[in-house]
Amino acid sequence: MKQSFTFPSVLISLLLSTTALSADYQIGIDAFVSKDYAAARAELEPLAEQGLAKAQVQLGIMYASGWGVPQDQKQAAKWYQKAAEQGLAKAQVKLGIMYAYGLGVTRDNKQAIKWYQKAAEQGLAIGQEILGTMYTYGKGVPTDHKQAAKWYQKAAKQGNRGAQYTLGMAYKNGVGVPRHYKSAAKWYKLAAEQSDPRAQNALAYMYLNGNGVSKDLVFAYMWFNIADTSGHHFKDNIKVKIESLENTMSSAEVEEAQQLAIDCMEKNYKNCGPSPDLNDNVIGAGKIPVKKKEVEFEFID
Repeated sequence: MKQSFTFPSVLISLLLSTTALSADYQIGIDAFVSKDYAAARAELEPLAEQGLAKAQVQLGIMYASGWGVPQDQKQAAKWYQKAAEQGLAKAQVKLGIMYAYGLGVTRDNKQAIKWYQKAAEQGLAIGQEILGTMYTYGKGVPTDHKQAAKWYQKAAKQGNRGAQYTLGMAYKNGVGVPRHYKSAAKWYKLAAEQSDPRAQNALAYMYLNGNGVSKDLVFAYMWFNIADTSGHHFKDNIKVKIESLENTMSSAEVEEAQQLAIDCMEKNYKNCGPSPDLNDNVIGAGKIPVKKKEVEFEFID
């Protein structure tokens, strides 16, 4: 005898409800990206009140910035808290930031650490990077450069450019990790390829001094030139370095470096200069993923 199986009506209702929530959420996100914040709020607020974590954190973002609602950091923190308690890692990071800076809540670095740690342990790269920073500067935890480097490395391996740059500095200076110029140069290169001007400047110095890479004034000039176009404020004066190199290099070398810089920027900083073998005696490199370009608008997908 054949037996027939049917889904319980409760399960069917749940599936339909989940599908409807996802559809409404996407409508809200589409409105947000289109900067129709009133429509976004109309869709997202009921979902947040029903307990949809990603709607809660998005509503928190809107309150934090005053998009479609009066700016209200307490309301932002409230919605981040609700989503964070459901285990949403991005909400945990945002709640940590609220505690770290006293936005909508009493400033409390230990609470910040608690939420950063939760996000970092879930593998969220930005949470790992921020947690490393907290260990670097002893905010909410004792200063511990080894712990800092551990978390920077986890984030760097996921393609987080800020962590890649900071890990490069750690290897260059031997802070929390052994001093290793080759590792420093290659972490700088990874961040430089993601248009981090600090890393581009640091990489230029590596070529200028021959640390971790073969000394090459053309590539030093190229990276200084690229970093200089970013508009980033550096403690040292890049233009002075460029002028100094121009007094040292031949006119043909300067022309080559300038053209390399133009070509590099046109290629979005990819494949500029020697391509590092990331597994060639580089500490902790492994396989580095290509990070997707971040969207202009902030929302949680």
